[in-house]
Amino acid sequence: MRRQARWSEIPPEPGSAGAGTESTESAGPGSTDPESTASASTGSAGSGSASTGQASTGPASTGPGRAVLERLAPKRQVPRRPAPGPPPDEPGRSDCEMELVDAAVTYPGAVPVRALRPVSLRFEAGETAAVAGRSGSGKSTLLNVLGLLDRPTQGRYLVRGVDTALLSESGVTALRARQFGFVFQSFHLLADRTAAENAELGLLYRGMGIWGRREAACEALVRVGLGHRLAALPGTMSGGERQRVAIARALAQRPRVLLCDEPTGNLDRRSAEVVADLLAGLAAEGLTVIVVTHDQQMAESMGRLIEIDDGLVTERASGKQAGASLADAAHSSPGTIQTGKGR
Repeated sequence: MRRQARWSEIPPEPGSAGAGTESTESAGPGSTDPESTASASTGSAGSGSASTGQASTGPASTGPGRAVLERLAPKRQVPRRPAPGPPPDEPGRSDCEMELVDAAVTYPGAVPVRALRPVSLRFEAGETAAVAGRSGSGKSTLLNVLGLLDRPTQGRYLVRGVDTALLSESGVTALRARQFGFVFQSFHLLADRTAAENAELGLLYRGMGIWGRREAACEALVRVGLGHRLAALPGTMSGGERQRVAIARALAQRPRVLLCDEPTGNLDRRSAEVVADLLAGLAAEGLTVIVVTHDQQMAESMGRLIEIDDGLVTERASGKQAGASLADAAHSSPGTIQTGKGR
């Protein structure tokens, strides 16, 4: 029967700590170093010297057995780090914010009402769009569908690549709270609350602490230019300031899309221009802004102009788009534009 070798009998790997100890032991009679003699005697003490010498240093010590195990053990494969680049797309994510695919809304009844005829629209991040049309044409229906307040009775509606028809009511509610902010024609401010307190009302159901809500509300008010009116009551503010508080209330929730229903309907011309400039600035920061309006000047200032008549949606170039197209044509073909001096 073969005798199993002990750890002390396995030859150490050259260059290891065990090898150094062995060379010290075999230094020969010519070596008169007392420390070498002590080391040799300690190294040959056998297993009974485990409590003294190098064995007392714990697992970090490298004896001959440890060296053999490390030499015979398979090398651990370290995965190669991927090259830097954009993160992989997550399921359900899309480059566009919202997309209607043949979506329509029909209200049932003795005579069904086709409030919104089949339409396909796509909205990118940072876009501005105006929805115009006469009263009862279907503007509010389109806005309600976009804001997940109503569901289309036909077609599909995708938000960030997620088909909303597959979501439960609680899922739709959570997505609406995270994705959209709403601004209405009426300010809906509490008269006995300050501007900061009104701006934080939308955060009451987020589970945030009072200081977190107040900080978010104040940041939103500063963003709309009302940092100096944090403690003002609505009764002491102008119509334009109150509408900006309403916008700040929506911005405090950090939405990706701002849906506005006649935001300048109750404002004078100067205040309306301030609100329009504010919305344009928010879009420049990456917020998607969609405005339902009767104000032709504001509609022409948007990046897109969507018109609705009896539920039928059409899109034409807005004043901003026409100006951009004219500027591009002048830049690409400067010799094609003639003036009276050249005739």
